[in-house]
Amino acid sequence: MNETLEALKGKLKNELHEAQNEKHQESGTLSITTRSSASLSVDEDSAALEEAARSMGAVLGKLRKQGAASASAAFDFFKPSKNKTVEASHMLEEIQRLQALPEDKASRLVEYLDPSHNGQIPYKRFRTVVYRFLTTSHNFHSCLSDEVFNVIMNRIQAHLQGQNLSITQGFQQCDTDGTGKVDGNKFMAALRSLHLGLSEKEVVQLFVTLQSTEAPPSAGQAGGRQVVQNGKVVLSAFEAVVAHASRNHQRQKCPENVGPIVDPR
Repeated sequence: MNETLEALKGKLKNELHEAQNEKHQESGTLSITTRSSASLSVDEDSAALEEAARSMGAVLGKLRKQGAASASAAFDFFKPSKNKTVEASHMLEEIQRLQALPEDKASRLVEYLDPSHNGQIPYKRFRTVVYRFLTTSHNFHSCLSDEVFNVIMNRIQAHLQGQNLSITQGFQQCDTDGTGKVDGNKFMAALRSLHLGLSEKEVVQLFVTLQSTEAPPSAGQAGGRQVVQNGKVVLSAFEAVVAHASRNHQRQKCPENVGPIVDPR
């Protein structure tokens, strides 16, 4: 009986945690759900993830020639259902029809994308693997122009200042191990939750740009540090870059009502 009660308590606690995260996300505040079944667990085999990302890159290369330039457009190619899932068998058939991968690699990719082994591939899982590939491929997406980069940094700073938060404080929930560094996938999820008007492609382009960005020399201890190290965003360096880019934006007096940001490159 005691075991049953404990199990019920645990279930209620999990449901409350998920409801709180959903409430935060709907309000536009920065809250990252780490319990999502579509998120990558730290226990997952990194070798399998890396193979899935490489295979996804081959599929994206084929789809880009057909005009699919984002994760959502690539997913739509496979004709998802209303609940944003694709039948695994259908995706496998389409990948084989595209001749994007050898049969064995195509099968392993589809198997990886179906973590519940129920024959359905959820969009979030698909998107996570897409982003994993994009964050390790510098050639697939170009960096943002300086002007667009400064506009985005200014928007990030203004959004968090409106909540009386510093950059580090705003992204602190993503720093689950307390190292001051945030995994690239969690960082991009955080950016999406800020509702800055960025497309998925622009979120990835921002991360790619940060991979080649250093904090300005005037940034104290963070000065000269790479913003992204080993696939993780160093929050102190990122905060310095945001402040520097925001000042540049103010000096350039770029209009804030630029609407959806489209990089000219």
